[in-house]
Amino acid sequence: MWKDFFRALLQQQQKDRTGFEVARHLSKVLLYELKGADSLYPDVRDKFGQLQRRMLELGKPIFLSDSFRSAKKQNKLSTNVTNAGGLQSYHQYGLAFDVAFVKYRWDPPSKNWWTVLGREGKKVGLTWGGDWGWDFGHFEWHNTFTWKELKPHFIR
Repeated sequence: MWKDFFRALLQQQQKDRTGFEVARHLSKVLLYELKGADSLYPDVRDKFGQLQRRMLELGKPIFLSDSFRSAKKQNKLSTNVTNAGGLQSYHQYGLAFDVAFVKYRWDPPSKNWWTVLGREGKKVGLTWGGDWGWDFGHFEWHNTFTWKELKPHFIR
């Protein structure tokens, strides 16, 4: 019984610590107006770099097309772009990014390019939007938490 209690307590402390680290990172994003890859949470920025290097090795170079979005910007996106409102997307926490192909943007020579991209992203520990059937250039990192667990840290 005590073992389970302490395991649960430790897991909650880890989630709280991660939430704090995400909040601390976002304060830097806002205070210093960080953009692009610099606005990504450090673990996510590293994973993006690994994915970018791997895709270059495969002859399918990518570029970062979107990273951090404010809740206000998220709310302005049309429903054709996203179903997620402000604070409902991993983009608001610096935990998601979108990419496209350098030469072809969102129209590569074959759909296989997206499949390769998704496979390589998953290899570095990312969740791929293409698995949902539509957001092929999107990646996010969940670690041990969801946006629903992070959102209460940012409610006004």
